[in-house]
Amino acid sequence: MLRRLTGGSTRVAERFRDRRVFLIGDAAPVYASGGGPGLNLGLQDAINLDWRLAAEIRGSAPPELLDSYDTERRQAAHRTTPRHRPR
Repeated sequence: MLRRLTGGSTRVAERFRDRRVFLIGDAAPVYASGGGPGLNLGLQDAINLDWRLAAEIRGSAPPELLDSYDTERRQAAHRTTPRHRPR
């Protein structure tokens, strides 16, 4: 679920992971005030998830590695959307 923020189309998902589903790019945060920050955030999401999934596939990931994606990327989204602060 995306929450609309006051004054504009900026939204941040409540979770970036739900079991086997991960949100990246504009599916997670929507930052409508400019393309650069949103594009950078989406690329960072993809890279961040890439190495985590690779470690999981290799069998070298600790159990909490995939869960930490949600926390780290949501914090990055909140930093990019200046009007929104995490709860």
